[in-house]
Amino acid sequence: MAFDFDVKVTASPGLIDRMSTLPEKLQRKGAVAAARQAMRLVVNAARAEARNIDDPETRENIAKNIISQNSPRSGRRIGGVAMRVGVRGGAAFSQAREAMAAGN
Repeated sequence: MAFDFDVKVTASPGLIDRMSTLPEKLQRKGAVAAARQAMRLVVNAARAEARNIDDPETRENIAKNIISQNSPRSGRRIGGVAMRVGVRGGAAFSQAREAMAAGN
C-alpha cells in the first residue's frame, strides 16, 4: 500500500536568497541531504511498525530492510527533491513460483 504526500518547506527569505546564489548542483546536494535527514523520522516509524508485524520464526527481518532513497526522476518531474521509503527487495511471488515448480 503506497501513500503519497507532499511537504512544502518554507524558510526565511535570507536563506532562500543565499541558496539561490549557489550553483544548481550544490543546491540540489543540500536539499537531498536535508530531505534524507527528515525522512529518517519516517524510516524509524516504519521500522517500529514492522517490528510489530514481523514473524520471528522467519529468516528475514523486515525492519532491517526498510530504507529511504532519493527518487531523482520524480524530483525532476516536480522540480524539487523526492524521497521514497520502502522495503528493500520488494514483493516476493512465492505462491506463483511454487505453482510453476509444481507444474500447475
